[in-house]
Amino acid sequence: MRRLSRLALSRRWSVCSKRGRRQISGGSQPYALGNLATTKEYSAQIVRAGALGPLVTILKEGSAGAKEWAVHALGNLSALSEDLRDLIVKAGALQLLMPLLDQGSMAAKANVAGMLGNLAVDSEERSVLIAKAGTLKPLVALLTEGSGNAQDMAAYTLEKLAFYSEDLRVQIVKAGALKPLVALLREGSEDAKHWAAHVLAILASSADHAVQIVNAGVLPPLFSRLHDSKEEGAVVLLESLGKCEALRALRALRALRALRALRALRAQIVDAGALPPLVMLQCEGGGTAAMSRWRLIEH
Repeated sequence: MRRLSRLALSRRWSVCSKRGRRQISGGSQPYALGNLATTKEYSAQIVRAGALGPLVTILKEGSAGAKEWAVHALGNLSALSEDLRDLIVKAGALQLLMPLLDQGSMAAKANVAGMLGNLAVDSEERSVLIAKAGTLKPLVALLTEGSGNAQDMAAYTLEKLAFYSEDLRVQIVKAGALKPLVALLREGSEDAKHWAAHVLAILASSADHAVQIVNAGVLPPLFSRLHDSKEEGAVVLLESLGKCEALRALRALRALRALRALRALRAQIVDAGALPPLVMLQCEGGGTAAMSRWRLIEH
């Protein structure tokens, strides 16, 4: 694999640091490093060259624009390596991200939300630290007040935070996430709908939360999602709701489960190779039997 020049990386950061505190926010260094952090090997070289400390310093002392690029770089670094995720948290980045999540530009909020989701991947410990930093309410606010990208990132991060910890699931619900997540499932982008369905499925592992999710109006958008696509998140959410004893008697939920079973049966019919002979019979036959065959093909 082609290696990045260590000399070039160290020069990049020496130029930045020699300018002193006033100038540490200037230039395009964080942006360039973010674009270079495209593989685990490149990311490791960037960190070995000493970039992590200056990036965190920019989060603390840089201009608004430089802070956004630092988040861009740290977000890309955090996406590729478990070790780098630990290093970023240990370097003190979490508390420095909070002002951007609370008061930054919408682009900055979206990038911070995505970075927090990356940091939460595969780690209950980091997820708890992220929640303790005060991120839940700002993330929930982004579900309704954010741009399309910010909504996607917030839902993604809430899914990562909810995955390992029952306590964090309770906190997410208390932060008011259910209704905004249901709204995203109904009206959000494809990515937002995907992540919203997965978050709701995880939260629905609690019977109390499952009932609250249904009361928040999840069934109509869930029905639409199941009917219009093969989106995995909707299926997972349906399965989670179906495990709740208090909801099994709901006619709407039973109808959704029947719809899923019907879709599975249709897929089996197609996979078994039934369509060509059905089409041939339709072309050759007539009357009531032909109409029945045509209805099967239509569905």
